[in-house]
Amino acid sequence: MNIVAIGSHYDDIELAVGGSMARWRDSNNTYGIVVTQSNYEDRDYTTARSEGELAASILGYELIRLELPTRNVVYGRELIQLLDRYFVELEADLIITHWEHDVHQDHSAVGKATITAARHFPRILMYRSNWYHSTYRFNPNYYVDISGTISTKIDAIKAHQSEYQKNGEAWLNFHISQCGAAGAIFGVEYAEQFELIKWME
Repeated sequence: MNIVAIGSHYDDIELAVGGSMARWRDSNNTYGIVVTQSNYEDRDYTTARSEGELAASILGYELIRLELPTRNVVYGRELIQLLDRYFVELEADLIITHWEHDVHQDHSAVGKATITAARHFPRILMYRSNWYHSTYRFNPNYYVDISGTISTKIDAIKAHQSEYQKNGEAWLNFHISQCGAAGAIFGVEYAEQFELIKWME
């Protein structure tokens, strides 16, 4: 399959889909589309980009950079058409994106735009990549066993050194514990969880 994961920022794919991307890379074509430049007050664009490139190489996916302004992503025709063009070019079989109700404005805009852009594609999953609450409930109903690739996921998260140093072990431990809790549901050590939008064979 041609698997396309979309992240608003350079760490989103690693945090939410890293173990799955590492698992899928040997038997599928894997791509990661990062929408923004991912620069913040305490992280410049050059640092974010170099960390993102390192993380992508660890997980083995081809990195595609759209480089839109951070915190200014807008759900609308321009973003929808941009994403649609890449989905067509990559002949996407599975598209994985942000949860549309995420409280981060870039995340929710990308999630909504993906669902619209991918309306003619057969498989869409959504993920959560942060620890903030929403007034909506994330409803995971699709799980991937990543017990064999959890160490690769951790290495890819740590490749984002600027974020790791800023947030500390709590940042990493939160996401790994989420994978542990998801795995416990099905009797495996670690899993990543997604909300399924559609799945056609």
